[in-house]
Amino acid sequence: MELNKQVWSLQLLRYLIFTKGYLRVSFSVPNPQFKDDFWLVNAGEKYDVIHIGDGSDSHREFTRPQVRELYQRIHEMINSEQSGRLLDISFNGEASEYTVDNIDYIRLKPEGELSNKVAFVFPEMNKVIYDVDDPQLEKTRLEKEIMILSLAKSREQSAAKNVFKERMVKSFTIPAILCVVIFAAIHITASIMKTSTINTAIAFGAYYKAFVVILNQYWRLLSSGFVHISILHLLGNLMSLMALAYQMEKHYGFKKSIVILIVSIIMGNLVEFVGGPNKVCVGLSGGLYGYLAALTLVYLRNGYFKNPVFRREFINTMTINLMISFLPQVSWMAHLGGFIAGGFLAVMLDGKFTKGLRINVSICMLVLCLAIGYFGYTNSRHLDTFYYQTDCEVADVYKQIGLKKLAERIRTDTYEYYMERS
Repeated sequence: MELNKQVWSLQLLRYLIFTKGYLRVSFSVPNPQFKDDFWLVNAGEKYDVIHIGDGSDSHREFTRPQVRELYQRIHEMINSEQSGRLLDISFNGEASEYTVDNIDYIRLKPEGELSNKVAFVFPEMNKVIYDVDDPQLEKTRLEKEIMILSLAKSREQSAAKNVFKERMVKSFTIPAILCVVIFAAIHITASIMKTSTINTAIAFGAYYKAFVVILNQYWRLLSSGFVHISILHLLGNLMSLMALAYQMEKHYGFKKSIVILIVSIIMGNLVEFVGGPNKVCVGLSGGLYGYLAALTLVYLRNGYFKNPVFRREFINTMTINLMISFLPQVSWMAHLGGFIAGGFLAVMLDGKFTKGLRINVSICMLVLCLAIGYFGYTNSRHLDTFYYQTDCEVADVYKQIGLKKLAERIRTDTYEYYMERS
């Protein structure tokens, strides 16, 4: 097989193994008809076996009995029934596309067209292979990468029962426990006191601009990150936190990860405080966007974006998150503030970046904090709308749980503030 086609084979092999979950199959007695070819299996998929080679149509016709025999042997090796189809991929420019029995033969080249039945299963298959300037160097690099990743994947598969346990890093478990406990307390309290969950959430620390402005309860800029009202919101944030926290702790460690999470939550709510109206905000989103920014820098530094598949999936993820930020009742300003803070902190805390860059970013972070602090103190001291009824209902929650002085202060201070500005 030509050198550039060997590179294509390895690129495709990497994609099928590490993106689509296929396993590479090796035979104890290699068949000389399939020298340099690859065989992969993923039971239960439409194409449960894939053969990658460079055969012409005549070679395919000649070797079809052997292909069927190997297909059967593979299923015997994994104790699986032949419930899918075999996909035979050739890089030979003279090969054609056709189907015989349960074998789909296709020809593949960079950016070439895919048949509909293959594109439905592997829509990006023609984009994961591409030409490079130095095929020999790329071949060596890919062989090493696949070997290392395969070993890592084997270790992961052998410890599959511990995967969930491994994901339970402290950067996830501590915030998750806080979120779940506060969520349960809000709903239990609201049920017992026959009050709304929103008012109860404010009592338990949700961001509410009126209380920050009038009562100087700046602690809400942090506490609101661990407050959730909807079960779907809670589960969605915890699922995202589990995936991101695991990656964060691998690259930054526990202490730095928690710092990035906390500061991103605070910064996100500060931006909302400066630019947003008088409203209630809850959730970890600011911190999650901070994690997303920090991991983006890791991916940039490690060259992950050179891989077109990774690049495309990352763009899709960022597009979805951008669309979510502009949905109704979602604070895009909190997301933006958290993302900026997470990116700045990631550079400041990551010793792999140059000292000069970290100093410059630290200065930018300081200037940003001063600017937000200034505008927060001067331009955001006045509320656009008043919700005295809400304030009284929150005060009633505090009164019923025994915080009578705080309840009275809320009623008195908010009333005086509104009267002065009416």
